[in-house]
Amino acid sequence: MLPPSVAIAAGGNHSLCVLANGTVRAWGKNDSGQCDVPLGLTNVTKVAGGWNHSLALTSNGIVIAWGGNESGQCNVPPSLTNVVEVGAGLGFSVALRSDGTVVAWGNNIYGQCDVPPGLVDVVKIAVGVYHVLALRANGTIVGWGQNDAG
Repeated sequence: MLPPSVAIAAGGNHSLCVLANGTVRAWGKNDSGQCDVPLGLTNVTKVAGGWNHSLALTSNGIVIAWGGNESGQCNVPPSLTNVVEVGAGLGFSVALRSDGTVVAWGNNIYGQCDVPPGLVDVVKIAVGVYHVLALRANGTIVGWGQNDAG
């Protein structure tokens, strides 16, 4: 029997969970390897599912990515540390650092990886197909990326 789950995420056509022992399980469509959890991945606290890729956040603030990488969404910036939250969209990935700043990489067709200059004090992120929302400590929301539907 598996340990209970402590975190979940849904991707394009796949699902992820973090088990209480810090390991990850993935299931669903696996055409890009998005369900092929890297061997030895442990100490995971959070996961995120993109269209065809997956992200895991470890307890030491490091992001691990796997699956489709046609836009560089799995090329985690080498200097990315102190991450507290991750999000994934269609071909791009987003991370929230403990200092309240946001980093995004991968597909930028709608500017979804162009984090607004001066964006600080972020406490939460949410990621859509081609856009990102950031909740700041003062309760304001900042959004960027595709906006053809307002």
